[in-house]
Amino acid sequence: MRVRFGTVEEFLEELGLAAEAPPATLTPRILRLTCTYTPVQGQALRATVVAGVMIHHQLIEVQQDCGNVWDMPGDSDASKARVTPADEKTYAQVTAVLSAVRQFATAHAWGVRKWIFAP
Repeated sequence: MRVRFGTVEEFLEELGLAAEAPPATLTPRILRLTCTYTPVQGQALRATVVAGVMIHHQLIEVQQDCGNVWDMPGDSDASKARVTPADEKTYAQVTAVLSAVRQFATAHAWGVRKWIFAP
């Protein structure tokens, strides 16, 4: 079964409840975390933070839309003239969501690894 949230706040609230319960096994909890960029109208890209964790054979995940950008961070071929204030706002949102999830995982001694769970 899968439980999917649209905001990091709801996701972390649910994980907070799960963190209070003892784990079903002695294996450490691993949280998968990434940011995806998917094409939308024109040449813009939609930035989405995706995170998930398996708890008691149930996938709990969040897919939070952070907005559109014209180029991905670290894209050396992209013209810096294309970075708009809206892009900067989106990058700030991505950073805030990633940071909130990492802070939660660190506080609860969960491992954080890249990428997402496959369907």
